[in-house]
Amino acid sequence: MMNSIVCRLWLTGGAGGIGIAPENIAKDAVIKVDGITITNDTNTFKDAVQDMTITAKRASVGGETAKLSVDFDRESATTLVDELITNYNNVIGQLGFQSRVGNPLNSDSTIRSLSSQLVNVLSTSLTDAGPFESIFDLGLGVDKEGYLEKSSLVRSLNDVLDNNFDDIGNAFAGENGIATKFEALLDNYIDSDGIMKQREDSLNGQISELEDDVENHQYRMESLEARLREQYAGLDVLLAQMQSTQSYLSAQLASLPGFVSSSN
Repeated sequence: MMNSIVCRLWLTGGAGGIGIAPENIAKDAVIKVDGITITNDTNTFKDAVQDMTITAKRASVGGETAKLSVDFDRESATTLVDELITNYNNVIGQLGFQSRVGNPLNSDSTIRSLSSQLVNVLSTSLTDAGPFESIFDLGLGVDKEGYLEKSSLVRSLNDVLDNNFDDIGNAFAGENGIATKFEALLDNYIDSDGIMKQREDSLNGQISELEDDVENHQYRMESLEARLREQYAGLDVLLAQMQSTQSYLSAQLASLPGFVSSSN
């Protein structure tokens, strides 16, 4: 899809001054775009054609014209889509790895919720995207592992770029585009007061409570040990006294007439 724009540049007289040679008089730059004359005080014309900047290098000679061929930047658009796919898959891969059985975030509710919401964004209905109702109409798909990929089951991404370039921009970066929704979702998680920060604060609070519990438990164990040692020492002294009393009583009994020891 290509448009041709015919431009012509020439110089017109501007404000002059006494004593200034004609060749040094400042002049405005003038271009004619498809028959419409546009004047500017510099050689750079912004939005003479919507979303384009035209820089005039020299004046036209003998009525010559410059023809500009304007085409869609397919390469940059493809690169941005590829980056989105790569970044999405990196996030999905990390979430899957960190939540595996045996890993610290296994069964973590925050991770499960984020993974679910990422998938939901992919399934969101598109608006203002021409004939495309979902991201899967744009030549993208999801494999059995949950990773985003280019797919030609419905149509290829190249077909979309060829025939609906403006629509694919709205589908990704429009007000309700997929990339816009991903950004809003992730901001909700990673902002300074987002869900991840709240979760981190909660875990740090639990760690602090556990550390306090350990200290309290250690204090109680030390107190219990000291009390038991004190009781043991008291029992040891009492046992020694009782043994001494037993020996004394045995000696007294042995001195009584007719006493027969049970050991005999």
